[in-house]
Amino acid sequence: QEERLRGIGHYMSPKVWIGQFGFTMYHSSTVPLNVGLHREHAFCPVPGFREVHTQIMGFGKMQQCREKNMASLYLEEPMAPGTTHRPMYDATGKFPWHQFETITPSIFMAVEMLPEGAIPPEF
Repeated sequence: QEERLRGIGHYMSPKVWIGQFGFTMYHSSTVPLNVGLHREHAFCPVPGFREVHTQIMGFGKMQQCREKNMASLYLEEPMAPGTTHRPMYDATGKFPWHQFETITPSIFMAVEMLPEGAIPPEF
């Protein structure tokens, strides 16, 4: 488990890979979730990684920051059931610092898209 996820009410399903697409379901019971800002995905060293999140149940928000601190917050997208936030990566797969934050206990799904040439990791 990632260090930033220790000690919070959070369940992450095993990731399912279908070709270059990875799907992970999350249940977050902690409000606020406080998972921490991140922008790296160590399992994909190839440039061009992409990711979006879809809210399934409950309410949350996707937060984007210019730096690794909440004082640099520049975008906060509310997420209700059925909402997928707008893509937050550029053409090369570069991400801003970001985090999903809960408003209520939530279930959401991460969809990770590997670039051509990347091999899905085995967990």
